Amino acid sequence: MKRFTTPPVGHPSKGGELVKKLPPNTKHPTPKKTAPKKPPIKFCKMTKILSNSTRKRILVFIDWYLPGYKAGGPVRSVANMLQHLSDKYDFYVVTRNTDYLETEPYPNIEANKWLKISDNQQIMYLSATYVNIRKITNIIKQTEFDTIYINGIYSFYFSILPLFVANRKGKAKIVVAPRGMLSPNSINIKTLRKKMFLSAMRIVGFYKNVIFHFSTRQEAEYAEVLNLRQKRNFVAINLPKNDKIQTISKIEKRVGELFLVSIARISPEKNTMYAIECLSQFKYEGKIRFDLYGAIYDDNYWKNCKKLIAKLPTNIEVNYKGTVDNSLINNVLQEYHFLFLPSRGENFGHSIVESLRCSVPVIISDKTAWQKLSEASAGWDIELSRKKDFAKAIKRALELDNQQYSAMKRNALNYITSHFNIDKILPLYYELFD
Repeated sequence: MKRFTTPPVGHPSKGGELVKKLPPNTKHPTPKKTAPKKPPIKFCKMTKILSNSTRKRILVFIDWYLPGYKAGGPVRSVANMLQHLSDKYDFYVVTRNTDYLETEPYPNIEANKWLKISDNQQIMYLSATYVNIRKITNIIKQTEFDTIYINGIYSFYFSILPLFVANRKGKAKIVVAPRGMLSPNSINIKTLRKKMFLSAMRIVGFYKNVIFHFSTRQEAEYAEVLNLRQKRNFVAINLPKNDKIQTISKIEKRVGELFLVSIARISPEKNTMYAIECLSQFKYEGKIRFDLYGAIYDDNYWKNCKKLIAKLPTNIEVNYKGTVDNSLINNVLQEYHFLFLPSRGENFGHSIVESLRCSVPVIISDKTAWQKLSEASAGWDIELSRKKDFAKAIKRALELDNQQYSAMKRNALNYITSHFNIDKILPLYYELFD
């Protein structure tokens, strides 16, 4: 059976004063009951963020953030970092009040005010009318911080403008996390525009006061080749969720049956079409179901994917399942035998990490930080030039019985556990921000 479904799009601007002082003992209006009740968000009554605390203060700029999830990895990277570090630092996050590819604002979240999420975290969700040069410049000038932490390279309002204003303000440490945007794979998309921009920034010394935070040494090496004249490169792997590692998934494996999943944008970078080609260009004995979760980044690209799906044999089924909230990813992963993500490159690969932490083995490209999976019997990392080897891995996965697969599940969990020593990773972040 061949089918694909595209769920309706919908999600969360209305401007307001940057800061609004409320009269004493004034209660906040209760939002309409359109969703399950959550703990109320406290408003921060101040026109200028000041603190008598000796804790370091970090101002974070990121285009999309929680409760959004459609922007993928960067959202998870920052959320995980704040989970681990908020007991030591005070964080102030500036972001949009919409999710990636959405125009409707988040429900029940007031825009353009500092919202106190916890004792050590405040967030300002900017409406579309507040995403402008004057407003963002004022936020930076009116906020006292020790470090400004900028995510991304090419976003004018959340990367370029904050860096420009911070350079002029001086004194504070400036950290930029490129999030994979300086990799060849990223630069090769809209190549001319990106190369012209980076060349201009190099000439004017735009990054001369910047510490680049890279999650892998390979990512740092890409930046060295570009020679952006930055102050320093700093490597610290992204932090995983600050929770207990998941137990062994309970899904059973039958010979001749294989459930594959991809949790990533539907886009050329994630190689969605290549994954479908691996299923369409080879013959498989058995039943395969491949479910795709993620935002559709390019409609034309998705149309071409659907053309391939329509030609699949009856024993192979590909379904588009829409997007999935970050809080539900672990539950989704445990319904599948393998994550299948032959992407062109990953800065970190959150869905790969989460899959392994859920004891779900992976079939991925060799363009990630997660190598030698076959040696660990935790999956396969394969060169993209060797599509036949992807087919061999899928055939091998099809042939596994439950006993063999159970061993791979344990190996997947052991593999990722061995790669994360939080006691060694956290001091790197302390060095970055202290």
